[in-house]
Amino acid sequence: MSNIKKIFVVMLLAVSFQVWAYTPHDPIVISGDSDFTAQNGVTGGSGSSTDPYVISGWEITTGDTCITVSNTTSYFVVTDNTCYNPVIITATIRTGFSFTNVSNGTVSANEIHSLYGEIGDTAGENGGSVYGIVLEDVTNFDINNENNLYMFLGGVGYLGASGGAGGGGGAAYGIYATGTNSELDIVNNTFGTVQEGLLGGTGGAGGPGGATGGAGGYGGHSYSVYIIGELSDVEISYNTFAGSFGGNGGAGALGDAGGNGGKGGDGGLQYTVFVDGAISQLEVLQNQFNTLQSGTGGLGGAGTAGTDKGGDGAIGGHGGAIIPIIIDGSNEIATDVIVANNTIGPVIYAGYGAEGDFGATGAIGGNGGHGGNGGPARGVLVSGVSGGSINGNNISDLRAGGGGAAGIGAVGNSQGGNGGNGGASANVYAIMGVNLTDFSISTNTITDIDAGNGAVGAVGAYANFGDGGDGGNGAHGGIAIGIMAENAPSIEILNNEISIMDAGVGGIGAIGGNGNAAVFGQGGNGGHGGSSGDAIGIRVNYSDDTRVEENTLDGIAAGALAGIGNNAGLPNTFSTGGDGGNGGNGTGIYFSNSNNPSYLTNIFRDITAGEGNVGGIPFGRHGIDGVSNTIVLESDGSLRRCIGAGWWCPRTPH
Repeated sequence: MSNIKKIFVVMLLAVSFQVWAYTPHDPIVISGDSDFTAQNGVTGGSGSSTDPYVISGWEITTGDTCITVSNTTSYFVVTDNTCYNPVIITATIRTGFSFTNVSNGTVSANEIHSLYGEIGDTAGENGGSVYGIVLEDVTNFDINNENNLYMFLGGVGYLGASGGAGGGGGAAYGIYATGTNSELDIVNNTFGTVQEGLLGGTGGAGGPGGATGGAGGYGGHSYSVYIIGELSDVEISYNTFAGSFGGNGGAGALGDAGGNGGKGGDGGLQYTVFVDGAISQLEVLQNQFNTLQSGTGGLGGAGTAGTDKGGDGAIGGHGGAIIPIIIDGSNEIATDVIVANNTIGPVIYAGYGAEGDFGATGAIGGNGGHGGNGGPARGVLVSGVSGGSINGNNISDLRAGGGGAAGIGAVGNSQGGNGGNGGASANVYAIMGVNLTDFSISTNTITDIDAGNGAVGAVGAYANFGDGGDGGNGAHGGIAIGIMAENAPSIEILNNEISIMDAGVGGIGAIGGNGNAAVFGQGGNGGHGGSSGDAIGIRVNYSDDTRVEENTLDGIAAGALAGIGNNAGLPNTFSTGGDGGNGGNGTGIYFSNSNNPSYLTNIFRDITAGEGNVGGIPFGRHGIDGVSNTIVLESDGSLRRCIGAGWWCPRTPH
């Protein structure tokens, strides 16, 4: 923004265009400089360097878009307007404001709320998306000073046709920018409240029928700021982001007789600030993020009873990923990116995987569906950038999603159905940098970081006249990493504080189903226990000549206990119990295939490993206990360790 323009905006706010009572107005459309007229909502001058236009004081509740401006170069200010749908059932507004091929605009102190995406109305149709402010090819443009965007809801997907997938939920976008945008400031705005955020739509349920029931539709995604394309000199700062959620996946459906259930839909993403493209000079500074969550997966469909074989239950939908700040220049050229002094947390949670459903009865019992996997969580993710830093951020209460419960196998005459495997938990990384050069990660505070827990396996089923089904395996616990750097030569990771970090616990394996001994049936094998997750304070992969110095790592805890391997069903002459899960490793700093690292004067306290757990009867192996280390150096599978905790670790490992 030019200095003249900045001074003008301050003066504008000082004299105040605050409007206490809005005047109803039709949607405003300006298609060139000559359209800045009173009929098109212009209320006066002094909005530009000499005699700018001001559009102010209007209440717009009809049409598809409240204010549209395109192909202009005149200075203008859109301020103190309100745009909303009065009634959800008759909603028509899908976009608040739209600006295309525009220079020298300012949008300040407006309210855009109660936008509802169109609901799918034919079989399998996706719900519609909603947009607060749309930008395409803008220059010298400001969105600042208390614009308030809240209560956005993507449209719900429609029920699938017979055996067909349900429609996906519509997305909710606060700011949606494409094309080439430069000198763009997004400063001091509010995107959602804890009670009324930007919500992706729910996926539609799958349609019943067919050899396999229809899959549930995906949950709609939620983005507060979404920028793709070519951008330069962009600032995103002093904004508040709260109460926004990815939509939940739709439920899978039943098939026809003997048919399998349909997969549950995956939960929607929650990417709060998403920037992807050719980036030159981007700053993300001093924003507040709290109470954000990605979508939960939809339930898997149950199998349907059959004569020969019962239908299998379907896998539950996976939880959606959550990343408050994601900047990706991997496919373009990205330079000069700074992510600094943001507060991320509390309540930054990824969605859970959903339950797999039951198998159905038949001569051969149907297998239970696997649980869906939990959604991954990242606090800050930066990739494909040359030049920049992630520094001074405070990240707390960040949680990956746990896996969903598995479905139980069904009783069969000749063979019982197998129990489903528990859904895998997801990993959590507070800060992740990939493919970086000339970059530093410093003075960040990371605390209360949790990976999800693995879910238990489901029980194998009894057979009336044959072998019992196998018990499902418990899933592994998620990995927790404070800072992860990969393919980042010469990166500096300095003076960070990482504490209270917990990896996930492994799920318990399930017991095998009993067979019928009178007809020489065997019990099913017991399910294996899931291993607990590793916890690593700082991990560096494939990055030579790195400096990891003067960091404090305190309370780095692998998953406390792995899952139990469970017993085989009876009789167990030829069956085996499940192996117990292995305990996770706790590590302060881990270098993998990274030559010539420097790791001076880091402080390590309370680094703990997890315990392996018992196996089932008979022959189930006891899981291996994890190991705790301050520093691990690994290259092509060869390990050197600096063992111990609670002390200053020297440069040379022992």
